[in-house]
Amino acid sequence: MASRHGSRASHSRNSAAPGVGGPQNGHGQDPLKEQEVNQDEGEVPLPPPPPVGDLAQAINNQTLILEALANAIINKRPREQTMNDKLTAFLRTKPPTFAGSSNPLEADDWLRVIERKLEPFECQDRDKVLLAAHQLTGTALAWWENYCPATEDATTIPWNEFVKEFCRYHIPAATMKCKADKFRAL
Repeated sequence: MASRHGSRASHSRNSAAPGVGGPQNGHGQDPLKEQEVNQDEGEVPLPPPPPVGDLAQAINNQTLILEALANAIINKRPREQTMNDKLTAFLRTKPPTFAGSSNPLEADDWLRVIERKLEPFECQDRDKVLLAAHQLTGTALAWWENYCPATEDATTIPWNEFVKEFCRYHIPAATMKCKADKFRAL
């Protein structure tokens, strides 16, 4: 029923005599009436296009924005992690602590687990040392706290030195040889 009414309204408006009811466009129809017809049919009138100079400037601005976004994506570098970020991520892996032990195999197992948990982080040597040392407690921590001042510069102890010294103290070669001999004798 609404469509019949809409078509009657548009028919009655279109049948008006030329010159009656307002200014005419070049086709013999009143532009205001044409707009009313479009609104009756549910169409929304479009705003006038922007001036050509403004359009060119808008396109240029959009191009600059898109180039900046593309460069940002291409050159996106992840934020450098702080030591606190690394420690938090490392602790999420639930690394074991080591308090010291008379059994060298426990120390060896701890060191292997720590090395495995450090692998995905691609840390520098110094960060590996700090993260591993964070997991030392008890007599193992006392050993580390005594070892650091005995070195020239405790802030530059590399990972391979930490491993070597940890093994030398907690996994004595003579004890490991004795354990290996017992194992072979089984």
